[in-house]
Amino acid sequence: MGIFNFSFNKREASNSDLVIDKTEKELRDVLLGNSVKPEIVVTRDNVMQIPTLASGVNMISRLIASLPIKMYEIVDGEVNEITDDNRLKLLNLQAEKTMSAYHMKESLIKDYLLDGNGFVYIKKKPNRNVIKSLHYVDRSQIGFLSNFNPIEKDIKITVGTCGSYEVYDFINLCQNSKDGIQGKGLIANNSELLSTMLTSMKREKSISYSGGVNRGVLKSPKPLSEEAMRALKSAWEELYSDNNNAMILANGMDFVTVSQSSKDMELYNNKRANSELITEILNIPKSIMDGTASDEVFNNFVKTTINPILSQLEIALNNSLLFESEKGKIFFDIDTDELLKSDLEKRMKSYEIALSNGILSIDEVRKKENLKRIPNIGGLVKLSLADTLYNPDTNTVFNINSSTETNLDETEETPIKDTPTEEGGQAIENWD
Repeated sequence: MGIFNFSFNKREASNSDLVIDKTEKELRDVLLGNSVKPEIVVTRDNVMQIPTLASGVNMISRLIASLPIKMYEIVDGEVNEITDDNRLKLLNLQAEKTMSAYHMKESLIKDYLLDGNGFVYIKKKPNRNVIKSLHYVDRSQIGFLSNFNPIEKDIKITVGTCGSYEVYDFINLCQNSKDGIQGKGLIANNSELLSTMLTSMKREKSISYSGGVNRGVLKSPKPLSEEAMRALKSAWEELYSDNNNAMILANGMDFVTVSQSSKDMELYNNKRANSELITEILNIPKSIMDGTASDEVFNNFVKTTINPILSQLEIALNNSLLFESEKGKIFFDIDTDELLKSDLEKRMKSYEIALSNGILSIDEVRKKENLKRIPNIGGLVKLSLADTLYNPDTNTVFNINSSTETNLDETEETPIKDTPTEEGGQAIENWD
């Protein structure tokens, strides 16, 4: 006997009552239309119907898309910020005429997470080292042509019917790759888990559509005619289409309720566990998903989940958007200070301790923050002596109170020439 959902005057069935007869397959085929389907195939579209996964992917991609991308130049060992380069406008404002930079980055990160690759086409002005625009390309439109040489790989990228392109024509954000070009995302890495979750969702949807009617078996004392089975099928469809909870049985047919199958129970019990597994796959703490995370938890999430993606994105930008003459001199950096305000405070406190104990110089701290050095005094190290500064370049010590400079190599004090200031005080001259 097949298992079907109905609500009637009913009795409980034991396993001994469930005797399969020759009419079962016929009845099942008529009622279900041979609709028994294989395991759900996981696709980009259906996995984004999983609430936990969709929420996690959207959160990560939108968070990263909102971060400003900065550009720096190294000149004579100093780091200077660049603010007037056209590439910054493309990365932070408008990527191309139909897509903002925000939506380009959001789509790029989503493809990276789900499919293992995110692609952006780089459009340059003819015969000029000028990047005109950046064009997001859906991962489903991307293909690869390879020479299949395991050592000296030669791979070209195809885009739909547009033809083939060189690898350097794209920003390619890639993960879990064996060749540096073709990646593997969470869909491919977790297809079985995702299929299970989709199956569970389908089962829940079916129960919802049925109005929660009871499961059971139909028992017929004799084979049914074609006409009778067609009538039964019609009544079945009416039961569910109209969400009725009653159906009239004839010809001695009986409906017997049965308890949930072990498979149904398994799907139900695993629902919460599967949802938690999704957060583990995305490396997102549960407290962040429900909005109860502390600053410490959030900062750790940024460091362990967001920063690795940012590092890969920075590498991809430096590889693809910098010309050969610029590489090693100019670099892109994604600013996370606004994201990590509490962490910034801790970092500044650490610098304060390092400065006060002579561990770092002012310029060393500023270099870590991509800031220009301070002429004359930036390289000084504060000693653990009151109002005393040390210049490691000249091996001299300056005492602010006495305005004296001591050369530790010569061990003699030299008065510092007074230079009046607007306040009437003294200024420190260049010791170099």
